[in-house]
Amino acid sequence: MRLPRITLLVLILLLTLYAQAVGSTEILEQRQLERVASWQSKLAGLEYTPNEIIVEFGDARSLCHLDASVLEGLRISKAFEYRPAAVFRIENGETVAEVLARLEGKTGIVSAGPNLIRHCAFAPNDPRYNLQGYMLPIHSDAAWDVTTGSSSVDVAVIDTGLDVDHPEFAGRVVWKQNFFDPGEQGSDNVFDDSGHGTAVAGIIAARGNNNVGIAGMAWDVRIMAFRACGGPDLQCSIVDEVMAIDSAVAHGADVINLSLGGKGTNSIETAAVKAAYDAGVVMVAASGNGNPGQLYVATGDPAQDQANLYYPAAFPEVIGVAGLDNSNGTVTDPAGLVRATFSNYGESIVSVAAVATGVESTVPFRPKTEVPYAIYLSRDYSRLSGTSFACPQVSGLACLVLSKYPQLSPLEVESLIESSAWSMGGPDANQNGVDDYLGHGLLDAGAALGNGPGEAVFENGDFLVGITASPLFADDILVVVRCKRGSDGPPSVSYFVHESAENAAVTMVPLAAHPNTFLGKFQTSGSGTMTIQISGVLSGLPLESMQVVYTLID
Repeated sequence: MRLPRITLLVLILLLTLYAQAVGSTEILEQRQLERVASWQSKLAGLEYTPNEIIVEFGDARSLCHLDASVLEGLRISKAFEYRPAAVFRIENGETVAEVLARLEGKTGIVSAGPNLIRHCAFAPNDPRYNLQGYMLPIHSDAAWDVTTGSSSVDVAVIDTGLDVDHPEFAGRVVWKQNFFDPGEQGSDNVFDDSGHGTAVAGIIAARGNNNVGIAGMAWDVRIMAFRACGGPDLQCSIVDEVMAIDSAVAHGADVINLSLGGKGTNSIETAAVKAAYDAGVVMVAASGNGNPGQLYVATGDPAQDQANLYYPAAFPEVIGVAGLDNSNGTVTDPAGLVRATFSNYGESIVSVAAVATGVESTVPFRPKTEVPYAIYLSRDYSRLSGTSFACPQVSGLACLVLSKYPQLSPLEVESLIESSAWSMGGPDANQNGVDDYLGHGLLDAGAALGNGPGEAVFENGDFLVGITASPLFADDILVVVRCKRGSDGPPSVSYFVHESAENAAVTMVPLAAHPNTFLGKFQTSGSGTMTIQISGVLSGLPLESMQVVYTLID
């Protein structure tokens, strides 16, 4: 039987359309497989929750165009309070890579990624740590002659919680919030089942001068306690960390301590850190433990750096803290300190260093279980080790700086802490004493507060200038200059010593990750008074010059 010509044409058309559809389906399937493989590559080496993802949505208009079927097989488990994002649990058997590949490019979704895991940065216990002192020459006593902190400064400790009944914190805990425990979401129950958070808080703010226990760095500041970590591994999801950061900012924190971290970051954490920084909050994070045998160094490729660096210490808005080991016992000279073998290092994650071994602090007054990484001195005090316990020393110093200089921005606080630190002078240090391992060196609380070995801060409409001299390096003067409105390059800095008539120009080098901020170092001999001249140019016009007088300490 011969088919009519019109029928034959219709059949050919249908067969063609079917072939095209099959071909299109095969192409789509191939593209999906490629996207899955790409996500598998991105996730390799990262630690994340295996059955959860974070989805960041656009504005209300874009949500109206979101196809509900896109979220098939997903159930919302937690929503962010301060940003349009949520955590979804995968319930259809797909892997994280498969779901992320499926959501890629969908209308209404700004980003989707894994729920990365953070760990509190403690080090395994070693009996010799109990023999080591931790009250090292950071001149905290000189700082306390200036200030012991202010009740107008609030420090947020985002950690495993806090023993709020510990006598060292009585009357100074002003905010409590739990993000870690499913049954306690948003509650004020911040019980500390491990002791890590209580120890960190004690280093920052244990009550001093009360004939009890220990003295924290800033014992008159107020404490905001967040339970975002917990469990036997002291684990913290990036979601709980970000929720705690958002809440700390919303409730008026001035300083945030993050003795936690992990490899990789995402847009949610990046946005939270930037928002906190823009709100004027100083953030301090541990460089972490593990020392994988390599330095954490930025490549300049955002995708690679976001996947491979250690966060949150790697954020330019965060002061990263490496660990020092006082294995030779109590010392009076930083030259007696060595790098802690467990500490992570690298120019991208370390700003300054502090002692990370044998650090005495508070632990829960009535602990549920004994803290496994502490050597107990009594029921409620112990010595601990890890960059977790170096980090709060810097947070405490930031609290003291803000107590004396409440008008300073986060960048200015960081610049003051860095410029007043004691350079450890490593073999790879640059001309300003900054090296890849210990950054600007050991923090010096006395110098940062202007009561140490020759520190001073000056300011006018265009410049903020910090000057520091250290007795360990008797001829070295460090100068940090921030050009408030910007500049057409490094400022011009020169000095003149009146007694000896010494004078010279100072080479100023940009501070990494801090726009319009420069560091210089020069040497003088003897003592007396010097005049330092600072000038600069912006858009071809001169900035308001400064001439400051600085007294040298013999």
